[in-house]
Order: sequence, then structure tokens, then C-alpha cells
Amino acid sequence: MKKVLFISFEYPAGKSYCGGVGQIVKQSREAMLDLGYEPYVLITSEFKKKHPVKLLLADNTILHYPNFWSFQKEYDWHKFNYIIQHFVNWTQELRKIKNCKGRRPKIIYHFHSILRRERDSGFRTLNRFLFNQEKMIEIADKIICPSRYEYDNFIRYFPSFLDKVVLIENTLETFPFNRLTARDIRKKFEIKENDIVSLYVGRLERIKGAETVIKYMPEILKKHRNLKFFMVGKVLERDLYRKLRRVQEKFPHQFFYIRYLEKEKLFQYYYLIPVSLSPSAQIFFFSF
Repeated sequence: MKKVLFISFEYPAGKSYCGGVGQIVKQSREAMLDLGYEPYVLITSEFKKKHPVKLLLADNTILHYPNFWSFQKEYDWHKFNYIIQHFVNWTQELRKIKNCKGRRPKIIYHFHSILRRERDSGFRTLNRFLFNQEKMIEIADKIICPSRYEYDNFIRYFPSFLDKVVLIENTLETFPFNRLTARDIRKKFEIKENDIVSLYVGRLERIKGAETVIKYMPEILKKHRNLKFFMVGKVLERDLYRKLRRVQEKFPHQFFYIRYLEKEKLFQYYYLIPVSLSPSAQIFFFSF
């Protein structure tokens, strides 16, 4: 049985935050299981070996290691058939694998945004992220672009690596309409038949456009008294949270913040609205 190691800085685990990267790893892992592979997920947001790491096994068991060395003692990277990187850490370790002679794992880099483009757009992208991403692009045997938009940008920013890159578009996991849950949501937030319901889903940070939404929300809510606006996602910037709270206090019956929703319940909010835009996945959702 072929073994696959996913590397991610997040992964779905109970009632906790998990963004787009974790969701893609989850769906990829499930696809590998269906195909008969043995998938593992190495979960860590750190760059230093002394920090703890977690390992999700194929049977859904999660192992905790006090540091990266402890993980390596039990799992030799060379014994995996594929290593699929979803982050930008462990580049030195992966380069050693790439340069070794004889049998080695194929290294695949599934990147989720071009960090150099973010820097060019004025965002404060950390240098170590920027440099490590470009190292990963060089190291990888294959590079996966998750959307046509990112694929076109990759061609513009990294034309010398066109022979490595492939387009595999992200998929959307859907859930059916639940009439009782939708009714409870309407009752809880006092949503009337003529109300307009809008939804923002994604990390609350400037790079996702959350600052712009929060900045103009008071003006929009004053103008549209029948608007109910929901922001769903983890706040990563303190000043944005303070601004969000001020809007929430000023418009307690129109503006609602929810840190986390299980995906099945989140979809019931989608069904209440005509159009929703996800700033992370760039997916439009329509309900009629």
C-alpha cells in the first residue's frame, strides 16, 4: 500500500477553527483513502524542530510528538511514496530528500496563494514565508495550482517552472437544506420574510477584505434597515476585532459575528441568502 504524507499548518479537529487549507487537506486525504492509499497528515505551524507536532494516522488516531525529531525517529520520510506540502516549512529537510540518490518520495507542493503577489499588493507578508515558498517551488517535483486564477498568476510570476505546474481546482463540499435548522436560525436572529441576509465567510484580516467590510458596514446598515449581516470566521488582527465589536454594539439586531460554525450548519446560512461570496475560496453560492 502506497503511503502519502500531507504537511499542513491546520486540520479539522472537532469544534475549532479550520480554514481553506485544512478543508482541502481533509478532502484530499479522504480521496486518498477511497483510492486505497495510506494517508498521514503532519500538522504544525512552526519552522523550528523543537516545537511540538501532531500526526493524523489513516485510522483517525492523532499522535502528539514533543518535537520534530521525535516524529522523525518513528517515521522515516524516505518510506513515504509521496509528500504533499500545503505550507512553507521544513524546506531544508525536503531539499535533503530531493537531493538524495536512489529511491525517494515524490514531492508535491500544493500552494494556496502566491505570496510574492501579496507582497506586491502591499501586504506585510513575512520574509520567511516568501522565501520558503520560492524554495518549495524550486524543490517540488510537481506544483498544484488550486484555481485558474492562481494558475494564471503562477505563469506570470514563475514562468521558468511551467513544466512542473498543473491545475487542479478546489472542490466544494455541500450539505442539503435542513428546514428545522433554517427555521431555528430565522427565529434566533429575528429574520423576517422581507429581510436581506448577507454573509461573509473567511478569516477576518485585511488580506481577505474584512477591514473594508467592517469600515463601510455602519453606513450600509443605516441605509438598509432590513439587512441582516453575518461575519463568520476567526479574527487574526486585534484592531479589526475592536472595530467589529463597535459595529456589533451599535447594530445588535443587524450585525452578527460568529467565530466558528460546523460546515453542515454553515450551509443552512447559505440557504437563507441569494448570493454569498467567500473571500478565501472565491466561490459564489446561489440559492433560489
